[in-house]
Amino acid sequence: MQDMLRSEHGGMNEVLADVAEITGDTTYLTLAWRFSHRSILEPLLGGKDELNGLHDNTQIPKFIGYERVAELSGDTAWSNAAAFFWKTVVEHRIVSIGGNSVSEHSHPV
Repeated sequence: MQDMLRSEHGGMNEVLADVAEITGDTTYLTLAWRFSHRSILEPLLGGKDELNGLHDNTQIPKFIGYERVAELSGDTAWSNAAAFFWKTVVEHRIVSIGGNSVSEHSHPV
């Protein structure tokens, strides 16, 4: 499952979290956790920016989903990781033309 999540899959974790909230069925929240890409999340849980070279359009929806899962589950660590991602991108990765990437990839800080 985690290997599959390396590719661009949109915000499946966010969608599944939304379905959990709409239906009241926590099975969907559990599935949202499973659709959360750990190798991208783990460094940011520890306050480490390891985004260099990653395809941003693939990563951004994942972090929106991490925050949504955190909202519904009360997981402050995941919420903090999503906030750290936002702060890192906004404060350190915005390029002069206003985008957050070069050729859709995170540039070295």
